[in-house]
Amino acid sequence: MIIYKIKQTCLACPSQWEGYFADLRPFYVRYRWGYLSICIGKKGGGIDSAIGGREIYGKKIGDEYDGVIDEVTVLKLIKEIPEENFSQRLIRDILCKFERNRLVRLFWYHFLGGKKIIAKQVEEVKKSLNK
Repeated sequence: MIIYKIKQTCLACPSQWEGYFADLRPFYVRYRWGYLSICIGKKGGGIDSAIGGREIYGKKIGDEYDGVIDEVTVLKLIKEIPEENFSQRLIRDILCKFERNRLVRLFWYHFLGGKKIIAKQVEEVKKSLNK
């Protein structure tokens, strides 16, 4: 991903950065206890959507007391994240939400006297959600 803007908001324990990718998705980077986490928010959203957003990268890269990391390392790690991590997680979240909504609709249809074939479809959706 191309980084449009990045700003360090905390130097140590945790080291934190906020910024935007070129497609205007906000991101939030936090490094504490040796764990680096990178989360993204909604496209066009504010930094708050990234702070509480989906983690697209999480990795233990230091020891349990480490909370300091430099910007060069952070930028290098962000650029190493495969593009599909961004899109696959987004697609998976959308599909998961869709499947849950579908399961609810199928349940109510079955509950209200729908055909028996619906029960089989409900089981298929349950299996797909457990994968």
